[in-house]
Amino acid sequence: MTATYADSVKLALVGESGAGKTHQAGYLIETFGADNVGIVNCERGLNTIATLLTADNVFNANSIEDMRKAWAWAKERYDRPDAHLFIDGGSRVMQWISNREHGGADKALEAVVTGRRNDMADSVKPFLRYITDKQVIDTQKVWIRGARDAEIFWASWLALRCNLYATFWAEKTPTGQYERSFPWTVDAPGNGMRNAIIGAFDFVFHIVRVRGEGMKVITAPDDFKYRCKRRLDPRMGIDIPDEIADFNLAKFYAALKPVAA
Repeated sequence: MTATYADSVKLALVGESGAGKTHQAGYLIETFGADNVGIVNCERGLNTIATLLTADNVFNANSIEDMRKAWAWAKERYDRPDAHLFIDGGSRVMQWISNREHGGADKALEAVVTGRRNDMADSVKPFLRYITDKQVIDTQKVWIRGARDAEIFWASWLALRCNLYATFWAEKTPTGQYERSFPWTVDAPGNGMRNAIIGAFDFVFHIVRVRGEGMKVITAPDDFKYRCKRRLDPRMGIDIPDEIADFNLAKFYAALKPVAA
């Protein structure tokens, strides 16, 4: 749990493409200034706020290795309570992590079954942990490691003292190999990884566009259609509506200041 909401908020916004997730970062820049808002750009989808950006406050990332560099960049510039950090493309980052593990397992298996184990690259050797004595991939171990790596990844970003805002794609909850059902949840590879994301943030909201109603954000943890989360101390005297029309992230942050008794 973050120290106080007034100091640091960790919020994830889930939604389909075009729902308005990136636009929320524009509200942060307009309210707090570009110097106080860092953006880690994993989606190449910042056109909706292009006029508000500067070269200094955007870090472009194309791989999980780039995210390590992005963390060092953010640590140097935004590790303070009055700063805001925006990771645009949380689902893509989780896919990078998953691809690294599954891809590494495939390379390790190929080396084993073709008799080239002693010649494999050092970068591939750690993935031998997934290869069984029967020379098959233990996929359960791969999924478990992916979830663990997701927990470690988000823990490192949450340790920064700045406010953190991350966006994710939305998908219905997998109920089988090809089946999906309510609620809508974070789009990430594997249930363990999805749970790691939900567990990491103080708030997990869904942003949706409804024909005839415009944009709104769903916040209710018990909503049937959307998997949301609100980690809130009731003694703070803060009431968060189950639905917020015309959501503005900067205004939401301001509303999270404790109410004096």
